[in-house]
Amino acid sequence: MKKSRIVSLVLAAMLCLSACAKTPEAPIVVQKNKDRLIEKATSEDEDRKPLQEAQEETPSDYSFHYQSEDGKVTISAEADVLLPETERIPMYQVSCQGFPQEQVTAIYDYLFQGESTWYAQDNQYYTKSMADADLEDMRRELERLRADTEMAPDRKKNQMDTLQDMIEDREANYDNYPDEVQKVPTDSIFRIATYDSISGPGEYQILDARTDGGKSLLVRSYTDRSAWSALSYTSQTGYKYACEPTTHAISNYNNPVPYDSDVPFSCAYSYEEAKALADGLFLAAGVDVRLIQTELLQGAWDQSKWYENQSLSYDDVHNAYLFCYSRVIDGISVAATTSEAMYVEDNNPCWLYERIYVTVDSGGISNIEWDFPVTCGDAVNEDVNILPFDEAKRVFEEMAPLIYQGQYAEGKGKTQLTVDRVELNLMRTRDGGGLTGLYVPTWVFYGTQDFGREGFTGEQMLSRSPWIILAVNAVDGSIIDVKAGY
Repeated sequence: MKKSRIVSLVLAAMLCLSACAKTPEAPIVVQKNKDRLIEKATSEDEDRKPLQEAQEETPSDYSFHYQSEDGKVTISAEADVLLPETERIPMYQVSCQGFPQEQVTAIYDYLFQGESTWYAQDNQYYTKSMADADLEDMRRELERLRADTEMAPDRKKNQMDTLQDMIEDREANYDNYPDEVQKVPTDSIFRIATYDSISGPGEYQILDARTDGGKSLLVRSYTDRSAWSALSYTSQTGYKYACEPTTHAISNYNNPVPYDSDVPFSCAYSYEEAKALADGLFLAAGVDVRLIQTELLQGAWDQSKWYENQSLSYDDVHNAYLFCYSRVIDGISVAATTSEAMYVEDNNPCWLYERIYVTVDSGGISNIEWDFPVTCGDAVNEDVNILPFDEAKRVFEEMAPLIYQGQYAEGKGKTQLTVDRVELNLMRTRDGGGLTGLYVPTWVFYGTQDFGREGFTGEQMLSRSPWIILAVNAVDGSIIDVKAGY
């Protein structure tokens, strides 16, 4: 009875909310109480078992197929089921404390190997000569638009107005641009910077280190009221793999394909050599990670930056490895996802899941994107008993159809979900809207999500792997909402 009661309680909560709009404005899963979850994890429960028993009883694969009566939701699972090869699984306190100085110094040393680095005084990287070149390009583009007789009038006017505003802005600020970049020598030590927010002023740590050869390392580390800590590195050729303002790791501009794809590929490094370069970064930093997946990228860059229809120029072949990592705690992988979704009405500090990507091309490490680092604190319980996989799949099979039918109940959308693996991971949950939480044992159903319109023959990819279809808390059987973080 206890097993069915776990599912029934969650199911009842979801039934009350399944009629929500297809894009929820508020979290659809009830917030979990951190203290209650800790108490649950440290108590005895006949429904939960030690990890070693779960390892013996869990099947190696999982199959499930579902289609809603209206055809809007299809779920297909032909998945491997993977458990950590450890004797126990823990639960830890976690928080947002940014990047430690010693870790950043180790990464700096690994990337620059003794090269001299600098940053621009007053953050002035844009010079008069750069403005002259941009103004020339913008005026040329403005003339091209004036002569265009095929573009729709409204669109043409909008683009011309935008360009004219940009020209006037450059001209108005021209005297403030330096004649040349004033370089200030730097090493790996953080500087203190300030910021303003709706909660008032704050401080953060920053490292901005560049070389004359074109390498750039930027680290922003927050320890109060913000989880937006990020480490970004770009080599001389790294611009080709970072075509989006957001992290390149979830961009489709570089035509990412799985490592074993049959596409023309050319790189000075073999897979083993490239992986060793990427792994070396974490060995130097003293961070235990696991390689989740490898993709191949094709270099791409903007040919034009001044008008709406920006065009991309591509290298002839795929020519870089994109390695995706997750943190490892006590030999157990932490759940990872590319999701950047948040609830519209969620006013809590943004705390997305940690993302770690390293790109290697023929020049070596070309890009690093490491966002939302998590600081692991004290152990709540070093040997947590968990719900068996049978209970997790029961929750998945009842809840996944309900959740996704609720999202597509209105409108003409449809979705196809494919689960390709299920892993027992540690997954970060947050304590309400705060910036503390727990690493919780979780059954994570990974896969892809495609979407389309009814009557639309082609399918469009919505998700980039790793993508979480559903996450079932292995302590209490509840759903962990990826958008809310609890």
